[in-house]
Amino acid sequence: MDTRHRYQYGSLTRRERIRMEDVWEYRYYETTPQGQRCRRTKIIGTLGQYPTRGDALRRLDRFRLRINLQHRFGRPVTLDALVDHYVENELSRLRYGTQQGHLSSLKRWIRPRWGRCLLDQVKPMEVEQWLRSLPLAPKSKVNLRSLLHLVFQHGRRWEITDINPIDLVRQRAGRRSIPRVLSVREIRLVLKELTEPYRTMVLVAACLGLRASEIVGLQWGDLNEEDLTLLVRRSVVHGRVGETKTEASRFPLPVDPRLADAEVIPTSTMEIPHEEPVTPTEDLVSNAFGHRPDLAEARINLTNTAISNKAIRNALLPSLDLFAYYSGNGVGGTQNPDYVCIIEPSFCEVVGQPPYTAVSTVGYSDTLNQLINSTAPDKGVGFQLTIPIRNRAAQAQNATAQLNERQQEVQYRQTQATIVLNVRQALITLVQDRAAITAAEEARVLAQQSYDDEVKKLQLGTSTAFTVIQKEQLLIAAQGTEIRDRINLIEAELNFNQAMGRTLDVHRITIADARTGNIQRLSNIPGAHDAGGLAGHR
Repeated sequence: MDTRHRYQYGSLTRRERIRMEDVWEYRYYETTPQGQRCRRTKIIGTLGQYPTRGDALRRLDRFRLRINLQHRFGRPVTLDALVDHYVENELSRLRYGTQQGHLSSLKRWIRPRWGRCLLDQVKPMEVEQWLRSLPLAPKSKVNLRSLLHLVFQHGRRWEITDINPIDLVRQRAGRRSIPRVLSVREIRLVLKELTEPYRTMVLVAACLGLRASEIVGLQWGDLNEEDLTLLVRRSVVHGRVGETKTEASRFPLPVDPRLADAEVIPTSTMEIPHEEPVTPTEDLVSNAFGHRPDLAEARINLTNTAISNKAIRNALLPSLDLFAYYSGNGVGGTQNPDYVCIIEPSFCEVVGQPPYTAVSTVGYSDTLNQLINSTAPDKGVGFQLTIPIRNRAAQAQNATAQLNERQQEVQYRQTQATIVLNVRQALITLVQDRAAITAAEEARVLAQQSYDDEVKKLQLGTSTAFTVIQKEQLLIAAQGTEIRDRINLIEAELNFNQAMGRTLDVHRITIADARTGNIQRLSNIPGAHDAGGLAGHR
């Protein structure tokens, strides 16, 4: 409900004092955070400062405007309420990293100290003294002041308050100590002590000066090898990919040729799934029939269709309904003195006219006995026979239901045939890719041996550098072929597990754990560290 609040003028009176000079006193009402109206007084000044009432009223205008602005919503607003409004309406528009920083600062520092204070109770000097007392670096204090200023500015835009006391708060920005710049020799010593991928991250940070979030977000496509430049296009904070912190971060960065030519050492390798004993195709297909969810869904649909068809066919058959009923009656109470019913041939007669026989009053217990001992029962037996004759609508509905059932059976058979085809193709592809890897490994070993032999010949003077380069190119091509075959084998293994309907089982993921949120066993996600087993094993 929208409540309209009147403009509060208050009352200005002259208050007499015995030992001191008279003063001008202003009386007004203030609404507490609990919604109660309380009477307040404020001394405007002495009679010497404001000789006339008009002088005191002119001095009072600014304060009167402030109390009316502060209570335009019916009650004062606390900083906690303003922070909640800021988080709900504005914080979501910022970057994820900025959101987390603001939420942490609000929860750790601002809310505990200023959350319960009314907006007009936040004074600049108190905030300034509070910042000085915090055991934080000057940069962190500046961030707290900026965040508090941002919250008040949000309140001004939404017309929750008309002031921002943080404008008058002073906080010097600086460092506790001068940062130490590492020399080239010191960076080399640090790199020797690091392992991958941290060595590469520190090397990129030292050469390009990137933030940690920007280094984590780098991809191979960001490096232009032709003009040796790097484009920073994204940042990763707490596992979330987002935009860079500033627009200037997106400018191309020159890359030193030695950094571009640095050796790339992969931190994870592709492991080939172990080869297991050959299983007959019939057994694999039977196992797939029991695990494929699409086949289970088709089977359920077929069962539901059969049940519906049975109900429709029953509507065409004659139906016989047998029924029986039995009930007991009881009558009690005092007879009407004006009209009495007795057991006589005339059945009912008027009081005062013979023949008249008084009937005793029937109590509540006697009435219940009548219900039990069948004094006046009501009972019967019957049957109802319904024979449908030339029910065209029911016959048409039955024919439609039979067609739907046949379509469901055809779809079920098609699903089975598709599963058989998928399992056979996936198995053939898996065997072929495994054989391709064996051939690629032998070709790579042969290329390595040829390259080593040619290098030795070059050292002995019986070969040329051109021949060595050709052998090296053949070796690189053989290594690339082996890598592609490894990737194809892993993809074939995943496709085989998908055709068998056991992808979740291989990765140790259960629907029950996902539904309850309680993980009973560690999942086996490809590429992640696992206690045992490799994803894709059969």
